[in-house]
Amino acid sequence: MKNQPQHKVVLIIGMARSGTSMMGGVFSKLGVYLGESLAEPSPMNKKGFFEDQEIVNLNDQFLLNLGVGWPKPLPLPIGWASSQSATAYEEKILKIIVEKFSNKPVFAIKDPTISRLLPIWVPLLSKLNIEPIFIQMVRNHYEVYASMTYGEGGGKRIKPEQACLLWLRHNIEGERYTRWKKRVFVKYDAVLTNPPEMIKKIAEFCEIPIPDLSNDEPLNFIDISMKHYNFTSIPVTFTSPFSNWSDRIYKSFPDFGNLLDTSVLEEVNNEIEKMDQFNFLSGIYEFPK
Repeated sequence: MKNQPQHKVVLIIGMARSGTSMMGGVFSKLGVYLGESLAEPSPMNKKGFFEDQEIVNLNDQFLLNLGVGWPKPLPLPIGWASSQSATAYEEKILKIIVEKFSNKPVFAIKDPTISRLLPIWVPLLSKLNIEPIFIQMVRNHYEVYASMTYGEGGGKRIKPEQACLLWLRHNIEGERYTRWKKRVFVKYDAVLTNPPEMIKKIAEFCEIPIPDLSNDEPLNFIDISMKHYNFTSIPVTFTSPFSNWSDRIYKSFPDFGNLLDTSVLEEVNNEIEKMDQFNFLSGIYEFPK
């Protein structure tokens, strides 16, 4: 693979419940390979997750080893990316990519947790001489919380602030570690509002042949009836400062594009880091037994 620079991978990142599965499904309908051992559909994603189960399991286990397994909204420990656990994890991921995708000039990998693991993934892809293209899905933070909590199979024990902090970390870290890379931010609602236009824009950005959308297969995958929550009617608020942080971050992202004010994300991240110093006093990281 190192001698084949024409390889490229579309990495679909972002917070869970933000439309990453929808985007994975769109790429599948566009003919992009996402693997064979894909996770089975569930009540939460009746059309499928479109993520390689082996990669997802490794990501989940690695985060557990670091003490930040889902859905804990903890910061990653200092020096985590150069730890022995990280080295072992990287070797396993490298093996999977070579074995499963080395014969695919273009492929895609979808897993929201990669948003937090990019300090390992970005150098790894560079070692393999694979060009990464990042699609970061962004959905309104209140809708994400509602989907996580009230949806079938959702994490009903998570506090609003915990879900919000997870949302903040995934979006801030996803943006930070893809700077200077080929990337595009896509808001969930923008895709639902105009599927034909958005599919065309995304395919063009990724330099994937644009299909004849008259066959409707990629379009039909985008089903607005699958959206069960709208932030205007969700009876929940986040306490201060979470509401302010998440509102500012969400407004910073474009509906579609790669231009945004990174200073806003840095300011909010600095505030979060200050809060992290007092996390055991705040109770934000504590889950019911």
